[in-house]
Amino acid sequence: MPTEFKDNSDKLFGREPDLIYLRQRAEIPGVTAVVAGPQMGKSWLLTELGRQLAATRTSVSDESWLNRGYLVGFHEAQGETPDLLLRAVSDLYARWLGDSSFREQAEAYYQQNKEHFIGRAGKAAATILSKLAGLAGPSIKSITEAIAEATKQLVDANDQLTSGSLQFKPLQADQARDLLQIVHQISRNPLILIFDQWEKSPGIKMEGDILDSFLRHLEDWPLCHIFVALRKEDPAYSAIENLCDSYPGDCEEYPLMPMHLEDETSQNALLEYTRTHVPAARDLSDDVILNEIAGYPCVVSRWVKSRPPLRTLADLQRVARDAHAFRYPEFKQLLPQLAPTERRLACRIVYLPYSADPVYAEALKPIVLGASAASNDDLLREDSLDLLFRKGVLEQSYPPKYGHAKRSDAARLWFQSNASAELPGILSDLILALGSRIKSTADEVAPYVYSLQNLGSEPLLEAQFQPMQNAVLQANLTLLGTPTASTDLFLRISDCNDDRLQRVSALLANGLFNTLIDAKAEDNLPRRDALLDELRALHGKWPDDPAVREWLATGLYNTLYDAKAEDNLPRRDALLDELRALHGNWPDDPAVRERLAKGLYNTLYDAKAEDNLPRRDALLDELRALHGKWPDDPAVREQLATGLILTFTDVTKEGNPERAELLRKDLTELISEYPEDSIMRQIKEALEE
Repeated sequence: MPTEFKDNSDKLFGREPDLIYLRQRAEIPGVTAVVAGPQMGKSWLLTELGRQLAATRTSVSDESWLNRGYLVGFHEAQGETPDLLLRAVSDLYARWLGDSSFREQAEAYYQQNKEHFIGRAGKAAATILSKLAGLAGPSIKSITEAIAEATKQLVDANDQLTSGSLQFKPLQADQARDLLQIVHQISRNPLILIFDQWEKSPGIKMEGDILDSFLRHLEDWPLCHIFVALRKEDPAYSAIENLCDSYPGDCEEYPLMPMHLEDETSQNALLEYTRTHVPAARDLSDDVILNEIAGYPCVVSRWVKSRPPLRTLADLQRVARDAHAFRYPEFKQLLPQLAPTERRLACRIVYLPYSADPVYAEALKPIVLGASAASNDDLLREDSLDLLFRKGVLEQSYPPKYGHAKRSDAARLWFQSNASAELPGILSDLILALGSRIKSTADEVAPYVYSLQNLGSEPLLEAQFQPMQNAVLQANLTLLGTPTASTDLFLRISDCNDDRLQRVSALLANGLFNTLIDAKAEDNLPRRDALLDELRALHGKWPDDPAVREWLATGLYNTLYDAKAEDNLPRRDALLDELRALHGNWPDDPAVRERLAKGLYNTLYDAKAEDNLPRRDALLDELRALHGKWPDDPAVREQLATGLILTFTDVTKEGNPERAELLRKDLTELISEYPEDSIMRQIKEALEE
């Protein structure tokens, strides 16, 4: 539900030059990245910019778009799934339709043009407008619910790719463009999207690609400017740098400097506010106050919020020093006083920031409370959290959290500086506990994937972790589409005798497969083959692990497929034999069976090109036998049907009508027995032609 932009203009000092420049940027399509360190005032600046731009909107009957103001969508990243575009567009829709005059205009337009709402985005917009039309005096809540339902249907319709990587369903760039085009077409207002704290998004690569698509095709979008606020931290900052280099002028970095206090008006306003709200500043000279603030808004904020109120210059200097050092002083007293179990709990919370996200809190709760990779037997009681609440370490809230992000940063800094011996063990346990829960690439493993990604970005030396922990971090990165350059981390795992390795074997196998795919793409065949050997070694250690077995079978099949292109037919045949043996040992495993069926079909296809017709026919018989044993397996059935129609076509061209008729009969029987299979319907149409 969108909230009104809070008017903080009476507390926003020395930012008028920034606002003037950003308002000018808003007049042209493009992207502006407001870049600064923490607590420099980026959020307040963009909130005020959004308020001012939205407030310039006049009447829906005004024919001049320059006088019509802007429609604004705003979203602050909190570490959710990578869908800032979806959330900002949804916020823009909610603000647009929350205005009764604009809503009436939109409803009227919909009634006159509803037959023209086509495509996924058009249908989503039609869903929203049609629901509003059926409500008497719709509330902001009902508007928001309609938007949420429609956009969910929109992203749910996105096809999911099949690979070894974790898949999410964000709003696509073209869908966002179409949704915004509809708003612009109806309202004729220029549009503004604001992404705050962009560096917190877990999907910088994906969202950077969306901005790239936006900038590459500006002429296809409605009049729209996107503002992005972020810290100068990678990978977010590198993504912005690349966009600025690629689209000079259209994409621009705007470094947010300290407050502009050069002019007397700005200085006097700041000094008056400070003396009014900070007792200790009332009798100090202008120079002393300004020197302590040094253009940093956080200092003023800390002074004003200090309880009890600051009374002396020493108090002011202490708080200013803490502010400039990005620290919260209470941790110096609170954290050393905790019992060991309490301190470890506090540490896990600060290194699992996604545990403070309501979406992920329940999934991460066992790990927060101390569940290891082995079991949940060592879970702390939840009242352990109450101790941290009462002692002031955590805010009294659910999910438990430290509060402001910079307060978490301060706690993290304390642990890095004061628990250097204990911290690596805590983080190693977290890595294994998280990795042990990643058994698939389904969306439900997202809390663990993102938490591991966060741990992997900590400024800690790899030497502090064992190869197994580093391999888990590397494997996790491959799920997010980040190639790993460190093959050796995987190759050493087969020599690892740590009993805990089995609990993360599914993730490691997935990472090995993904890295195998990368090695092939890089044409590094020795590396690919070494990774396949590592998959074999993992399977050899734990042959009963179905996840490891599936990734091995997939790796064998992929390499078999590549061997033909590499003109290495003996290798291809050896890999097919390996798939046969794997299936022979695990005939009830559908994943292995599917890869074997695909391998048989691919080799059958090759046999014709190799003019080896007896082998082609033998492989077809093998597919028949596999289907005979597993008639209810749709994957096997599809490969058999495809092999039959391929051979039927070949035999017909070879001038063998008797054999062709037998194959036609086989196909007809298969189609009759499984008429609902899509492949059978396609083959039936081909035969009828």
